[in-house]
Parts: sequence; structure tokens; C-alpha cells
Amino acid sequence: MNLFRNAHHYHRLLLVPALALTVSLTACQSPDKLGESKPQQNESIVIDSPQKSYDEKNGATAPPATHHPDREASTETSSLNKTGPGNSGKPDEWSLDEPRLKGVAIGDSNEVIHRYFGQAEDSYHLEEEAESIRVLEYDGFSIGLDQSGFVHFVEVFGADTLAGLSGLRIGDDPDKALKELGKPDSRSDYLFIYDAAGATLKLDVNPDRDEIVAMKLIAQG
Repeated sequence: MNLFRNAHHYHRLLLVPALALTVSLTACQSPDKLGESKPQQNESIVIDSPQKSYDEKNGATAPPATHHPDREASTETSSLNKTGPGNSGKPDEWSLDEPRLKGVAIGDSNEVIHRYFGQAEDSYHLEEEAESIRVLEYDGFSIGLDQSGFVHFVEVFGADTLAGLSGLRIGDDPDKALKELGKPDSRSDYLFIYDAAGATLKLDVNPDRDEIVAMKLIAQG
């Protein structure tokens, strides 16, 4: 009996230190580790990128929303800028009622010319019988302004310059002018003349090379 009591007592002595050790280990666990199993709601929603981190570090703001351009408007603007101011209809088509060359009409203002073509490469004055004309020289074409600052003439002479004249270009065969513009009001081996509303279109022709060498739209009168 004494042997049994002694064994039971010895077992209790071993159990007490074991329980104390378990409690001690539980108490020493880090609160951070205990909380690792809990999801952080804010961090799970926001996904940072390297670009965003770089922008925030350098004080940059978020990029603007993507802009989707109007394809129809972009196409129209592109077409007008090929030759110049143009008109709201067909800027590249010759019209006797609304004559234009390089998209420019007689009477267009200096402001319109500057807005579409920018600063001229050169300029000079051409003295005519009635008045002095200020000539603006661009790459492949020139524009003459009267003393009030309105277009008096437009001339195209560059082979690579879009004239906005029903597809007609410098270097084309004169027969193409007949096909695209029709029969001229006056014609010689060196010159085709088309009379239009408030303006005259003149095509200079080199008969030796059988090609158009210059186009000029000039105010009548």
C-alpha cells in the first residue's frame, strides 16, 4: 500500500511541471503569429504595382482616364489637313461654285492660313498694278495676301505637294486635267484656264515634257 501511494505521488509530481511548461509556452506565443490566420481586409483589396509605387514615391498623380477619339471626326480632320482649310464637304474636289486650291479659297483670312499652315518659310512683297501683294512661301506652294490680309492667290509648284484639286498633281499629264476638271474655258499649249465663281484657275503646262508644272488660283478682277 505504501508502494502504491508513493508511485501515485511521484506521478503527480511529474504532471505539475509538465502543465506549467505548457501554460508557459502558450503565454509566450507572439500576438502577431496568433493573428496571422486572420485576413487583412484592406491589404486583400488594394493591389499595388511597381509603377504605382514609383509614382507615389515621386509625387505623381494617377493617369487620366483613357480617351476614345471620335473616329469620324478624326477622319474628317485628317482629310482637311492634307491640303489645308478645305470645306465642310469635299475639300479635295474641284468646284466651280466654291473654287479652292490647296484647300484655300480666295478671300480666306491671314489668320486661317496661319492656323493651318503655320509660319511661312519666307515672305516678300510683289508689286502689282493695283496693289502690293504679300507672298507667303511654304514648302511646295505659296499664298498671296492683299493689303487687307486676305488671300489674293494660291499657287502650287511642288511635285510632292497635295494640291487638293481632284487628285491632280504637279508632273501629271495635261490629259488628266481634262479628265478630272473637264474642258477648260481657254486652252493653249502652255496654259489651261478655268473660270469659276470669283476666281480663275490656271494650269501652266510644259509642252516639251507634256506635264503640268504649276497651278494657280487667282482672284478675278
